[in-house]
Amino acid sequence: MRWLHKEDPETYTVERLAKDFRVMRQRVHAILWLKELEEEEERKWCKPLDDSVEILLDSYPEYRVFQFP
Repeated sequence: MRWLHKEDPETYTVERLAKDFRVMRQRVHAILWLKELEEEEERKWCKPLDDSVEILLDSYPEYRVFQFP
């Protein structure tokens, strides 16, 4: 989604992406915004972000805020 929007924002508008991916426009805005933040952090640290936090949290389930059934 981010790649499509970045390559051709005139064609792949938020509205079109929402329709094509069958999600709400707010979700598309959030995804695009979060991916932009991720890219900024990767540029700042000069390396891609990894999933260390998720691995750590999976190791200590007692620290999870949400418990899914």
